[in-house]
Amino acid sequence: MTPLRNLMARVITNQSCGKKDVIMMFFLILGILSVLFIVVSIIAQKEAKKCRIIMAANDFTVRKSTRNLSLCMVVTIICLVFTLILLTNNNVQIVTFNIVQILICILLFIPCFLIGFLPIVLWLRWKITVKDDQITYTPYFGSKKIFTFDYITIVKYGNKMDYTKAFGYVKRDYIKAYHERGKLFYLLDNSDGFQALVSYLKDKSVPFKW
Repeated sequence: MTPLRNLMARVITNQSCGKKDVIMMFFLILGILSVLFIVVSIIAQKEAKKCRIIMAANDFTVRKSTRNLSLCMVVTIICLVFTLILLTNNNVQIVTFNIVQILICILLFIPCFLIGFLPIVLWLRWKITVKDDQITYTPYFGSKKIFTFDYITIVKYGNKMDYTKAFGYVKRDYIKAYHERGKLFYLLDNSDGFQALVSYLKDKSVPFKW
């Protein structure tokens, strides 16, 4: 920890930092982010597995597809490595850190966070939970919506073209649930629990529009 303490001391006292110091700082941040990714990804995969195991027809959870979670992590690491190369190229001999430059470095990491870590956190937040006659919808942003099946006035069932890495463009089914003219939620058929939700909506005699 001595090199790290020396680096932080130079940053705090506004002293110059060499190229090796910058590399050490970036690898430290990369290591921390990697650990966070691993932990959050394991939690996400466990949550997705729970959704695939439907405990009861009237008690289950629906979540979005996990196909993009690994991609988020790879893209973030690539962004971090690319930023490291830019800041430690052969033309840079000494990097002097002050408060403004530290803020600039932080801003460089914001896109990496938005591209990679934030989508996984948002995936963990988004879900539809069904418990008997009650639906709890937790969107990416905003507060939870709790309502019963008779609150849904119509469900539109349709399909659209969606791109997949393995098969290219494929036709995906989707549902959109509405209360009068206000949309409650939207769901693609590659989501875990899609068919269970559709079947339960039909069992509850919710009107469908094809």
